[in-house]
Amino acid sequence: MTSLPVVVNFLGFFNNEKGTDKLLDEFISDKHRLVYPEDVERDPLLAERVVGGYIESSGYCSKLCPQEFFEKLPNLKVLSFTGVGVDRISLEWAKQRGIRIGYCGNEVSNNTADFAFLLMAGTARKLIQSVKAGMGQKQPDLFPWHIQGHSLTGSTVGIIGMGNIGYKLAVRSYAFDMKIVYHQRNKRSEADEKAVGAIFFPNLMDMLPVCDYVVISCPLTSQTQGLIGREQFKMMKKTATLVNVARGRIVDQEALYEVLKNKEIRAAGLDVTEPEPLPRDHPLLSLPNIIITPHCGTNTFETRRAVIEQAMENMECGLQGKPMPNEVRLE
Repeated sequence: MTSLPVVVNFLGFFNNEKGTDKLLDEFISDKHRLVYPEDVERDPLLAERVVGGYIESSGYCSKLCPQEFFEKLPNLKVLSFTGVGVDRISLEWAKQRGIRIGYCGNEVSNNTADFAFLLMAGTARKLIQSVKAGMGQKQPDLFPWHIQGHSLTGSTVGIIGMGNIGYKLAVRSYAFDMKIVYHQRNKRSEADEKAVGAIFFPNLMDMLPVCDYVVISCPLTSQTQGLIGREQFKMMKKTATLVNVARGRIVDQEALYEVLKNKEIRAAGLDVTEPEPLPRDHPLLSLPNIIITPHCGTNTFETRRAVIEQAMENMECGLQGKPMPNEVRLE
């Protein structure tokens, strides 16, 4: 009987307890042997047998550095990410080692776009304050003036990164009669723009002053790290709201704290931070005009199942030398 390929489970949300990764086991079945980082670190011979690794895009809950860990595996062939982002490892290193990289595309984009819109709506309508008032011990006033929100209809959303997630957010925003502007390196097709009435801004600083909502949905790269900082906040309206569903390091969080505290922008909604999660004494958590969620964009039963199924398919195709459904082109 041929021994099964050895694949490492580097998924933080499954590694809390070994008995909880039944979903991953369901798809793996008899296709490969699943081991854990601690198993590999204890057994050098096992490390030599590892040919693949499942890795979480966000890094949430993960205690080990994936780059350092995977560099120790001499026969690694495939890394399969359970999300769109692949910034946790160096693509140049993967290219040099000949390691194929798989990711999950449409499986995560719809739900992340949903959540980005939810953060826009939640901040606009002051959802957290409204819930606290409606469910608190004190009998609330109806139509409370002190937590009046703002309408999404007729406002302008500026999307930074009009890829799968960004475009799906544009579709949702267009349905709410919002005006769509966007910024990224390359202009989308005229058909795509026409479908949602989107206007392209090649210069980010030109786009920011016209936005009521600025939504970040671009990948984290050396060019986008720290993309939104003090200079960018200065260009935004005092009534603007920042939403980030991409990566925490794209935003200068110290600058964000200052502009929120000083009411230089109206509000913020973050599903990603740096680090994840924030320490409980982080100053951003003390502000009333921000919503912070623990990386929940893809956190639905349907998406988690689809993501694992896609990651499994990428892994199998990669190990067999076949085209992956979603593969990073290392050129």
